[in-house]
This record gives sequence, C-alpha cells and structure tokens, in this order.
Amino acid sequence: MLEILSLIRQDGDPRWCRSVPNWERGPWLETLLGYRRARGNARPRIISSHLPASRRARGNARPRIISSHLPVHLFPRAFFGSKAKV
Repeated sequence: MLEILSLIRQDGDPRWCRSVPNWERGPWLETLLGYRRARGNARPRIISSHLPASRRARGNARPRIISSHLPVHLFPRAFFGSKAKV
C-alpha cells in the first residue's frame, strides 16, 4: 500500500520511491518520528537532493503518509475527528 500511495503522491514517478526509504516516506505512527509527522512538526532527517528547493523548505509536504499496525481502539481520538483518509 505504501508503494502505491507513494507513486500516486509523485504522479507515477518511481524515482522518489526508489531513492527514499520506506520509513521516511511513511513512518510508523507508533514511533516518535511517525507521531511528530502526524502532528505536522517533524523535520526530515534526510533531505533528498532530487526534491525542488521549495519542497525541501516545507519539510513535510502534504499529503503526508503515515503507516500503522495499531488496532482501531488504540488510535488517538484526534485521528477520528480529522480529515485523514484511511
């Protein structure tokens, strides 16, 4: 699923999917990086040189992709009141 969403996000261009690791493209919500990205305040550890400067400056370009294996009853309550797609 992460590969498909990554391709959609990049308009079908596979270069980004090949060059950026999975944990950077769609971090786990259960990790600190995933939590920060979900809140929108994470700084990427790796800045890919192939991204335009405007996207690098923004850090986490929207839409953000967040992965999780949490059961629904353990998700943060704020998730269900947001515009997130499941």
